[in-house]
Amino acid sequence: MEKANIEKFKKKLAEEEKNILAELTNMAAQDPTDKNNWVPKIDIDAEGMSGEGEDAMQTITYVKRIGLVAQLETRYNNIKKALQRIKDGTYGVCLISGKKIELDRLNANTAAKTCKKHIDEEVDVI
Repeated sequence: MEKANIEKFKKKLAEEEKNILAELTNMAAQDPTDKNNWVPKIDIDAEGMSGEGEDAMQTITYVKRIGLVAQLETRYNNIKKALQRIKDGTYGVCLISGKKIELDRLNANTAAKTCKKHIDEEVDVI
């Protein structure tokens, strides 16, 4: 891959990493024993509510955050791995076939680990 493209993707990945980290930090805390794991925060500021209403609101917020945090955490970790592949010189190479990942695929998903042919297998690739 051309150096200009790599720099473009590196910049996009770094910006997305920053944005996702801000979102994660707002709604979750990093597990001190596993830096790749984020635990949703529980809001204790349910102003104007008391007792069961407050507990119910906190529960609803927490349940919603579980799914959001899981999605953000996965994306964040994939971005970190993509940035590492840039450092290693393997960015843009399919982790299954070893062939180049199509540019339109990388434009759609800068952290893509596979080419279009292996897109359905990407979830299984570390």
